[in-house]
Amino acid sequence: MYSVEAMINISRAFRNTSTTALETELSLESLSIRRKMHRIVLYFKMVKGISPPYLKSLIPTHGTTRDRYLIRERGIPVPWSRIVWYGRSFVVQSTRDWNSLDTKLKDINDISKFKIAMKLNLKISKPNKLYFFGNEPAQTHHSRMRLGISHLNAQLFLYIKAVNPDCPHCAGTPESIVHFFLNCPHYTQQRDLMLQRLDALQNTHDIEISNLPPKEKIKIFLQGGSKYDLTINSAIFTEIQNFIEASQRFRVNSSG
Repeated sequence: MYSVEAMINISRAFRNTSTTALETELSLESLSIRRKMHRIVLYFKMVKGISPPYLKSLIPTHGTTRDRYLIRERGIPVPWSRIVWYGRSFVVQSTRDWNSLDTKLKDINDISKFKIAMKLNLKISKPNKLYFFGNEPAQTHHSRMRLGISHLNAQLFLYIKAVNPDCPHCAGTPESIVHFFLNCPHYTQQRDLMLQRLDALQNTHDIEISNLPPKEKIKIFLQGGSKYDLTINSAIFTEIQNFIEASQRFRVNSSG
């Protein structure tokens, strides 16, 4: 899979961020899946005759003197391998993978359509476009809150990066995501403007935010609404990130 360092650089997250959270945020497939995808696509080109002749000639065929070395399987014969490392070679492994594909996949002739079908077959998900929406630095702070470790004291305290979890404006009250977005009196003016604009969004679209419980509101603020399309969710994220920027809470702490 991708290295943690690479995922941190892509997402601009803190180094203590959960690997699982990073993988979910970026929708990155494992290295083994990426390798398999590249192998099968190349094998597709070989089978369909759109690769150089020297590659196509590597495909095992029937009716040759090599037949006695072949194990007959469904589809293209798989070369017999006496040792493990040869069994893991490109030709042997890719032939097995090709034979295991559904007939409908193997009957596709257009490489673009084949790649799309293979991504579905290997369950390779597309990155959530919404998570990359917005402008810096608000988008980065928004993403960090979603990943579970931002400059909010309650999150920093969990990773022993803050002396206490309290809000800098509300002694004795943890600076949680709920407190920052919905409760802290220091951001009342910015919050009122955000909620006013979200109410206006509700009036023009069939969505519900204002009457939701706090936890459900925060889920929409951070992840978008599962029932809303990209346009509506982008509009919601615009108001959330405007609030983050207007609060100036992260103005000093802009780097991880």
